[in-house]
Amino acid sequence: MHPQRFKVLVEEMHRKWLSHVFGGITHHANGIDLRTDTFGIELKTRMRSFTLKNGTVRPCHGQFTLHEEQLCCFEEAYSSRLELYLCFLRYDFARPVRSLPQHQHDLVDLVSGREAWFVPWAFTGKYSVSSAFTGPYRYIPFRDVVTYALQCNSALL
Repeated sequence: MHPQRFKVLVEEMHRKWLSHVFGGITHHANGIDLRTDTFGIELKTRMRSFTLKNGTVRPCHGQFTLHEEQLCCFEEAYSSRLELYLCFLRYDFARPVRSLPQHQHDLVDLVSGREAWFVPWAFTGKYSVSSAFTGPYRYIPFRDVVTYALQCNSALL
């Protein structure tokens, strides 16, 4: 399967999962990924590892990419009426993407695990904006997401 096609299908699958967990309406294009009457969640996903052509398994790099325009646009559109969160989701996949048939649509049985970490929208503000060819991005290290989430949870105990 072409990696871009896989990305579209697997992200849609994760949005449906998120909607099932929290309820709410999922958006397919140009909108925050999940919206309820009280909060909105933008979902960012990444595999934990991938398999090279020679069969070697490599961990994926440890950061998530957020487009700055998306962050600003969603904040303007929703923050006055919804609490906004980011969900950083990492998952395991049972097969190499290139081994999937191009016509395969159902990927649910191939996801062997998920871990989802939630942070408030403002969490991204401490990361600088990097200019790239395709637009301005913020790169969020996964270890920072985990550290922040664990600190917040320990404060609640």
